[in-house]
Amino acid sequence: MNNAVIVGAVRTAVGKRNGKLSPVRPDDLLADTLKALVERTKIDPSEVEDVIMGCVDQVGEQGLNIARNAALIAGFPLDVCGTTLDRMCGSGQQAANFAAMGVMSGQYECVIAGGIEHMTRVPMGSNASGPGEGALSPRLQALYNIVPQGTSAEILAEKWGSSERSWTSSPARAMRRPAGPSPRGASSARSRRSPYPTAASSTPMKACACPSTGRSLRPSSPPSSRTAW
Repeated sequence: MNNAVIVGAVRTAVGKRNGKLSPVRPDDLLADTLKALVERTKIDPSEVEDVIMGCVDQVGEQGLNIARNAALIAGFPLDVCGTTLDRMCGSGQQAANFAAMGVMSGQYECVIAGGIEHMTRVPMGSNASGPGEGALSPRLQALYNIVPQGTSAEILAEKWGSSERSWTSSPARAMRRPAGPSPRGASSARSRRSPYPTAASSTPMKACACPSTGRSLRPSSPPSSRTAW
């Protein structure tokens, strides 16, 4: 089985509703990020076999396969494929998982994966409206109580006797850890100041990038294949 190795990671700056990135279309925003990734990793875009992007609300400016459209806007060759998937809040992670699976199985040599969601221009829940009787079949609703994620959390907390404090303390500690100085002089991604796209990490080929710290983790043996996301 091949090794799947992350050779680079780029992200935009973290934004807010109606913030500085709000005038930028999501497909253009993703295209600029893809372009920055291949420039920083020195990968020839023609080597990229697929662009896999997670996106929940695939309507409007995020519709019609935004992964493929963004790759074309970024100047990738016409024969670079692109596909967009929806696994709700885990969409971007699932894209990375699918990319790794493709490399490990021998189907890919070089693939880009990530996620895109522009919630100012395409608000959450935009894909729940449209023609017909709505997104949820009455047959599904007869079987399950389909509720938003926040309501689900409240139900679980009540069922298992958990408190909001106990649920938020662990993620809060995890978020504080990268804020300190990184080992070997590498700066944390959150401390950098730059216009978008902002690099979470940028490493040489055949090195694993840890996006949370910017550290480079070199594999013990040269990988037989590589992936970038």
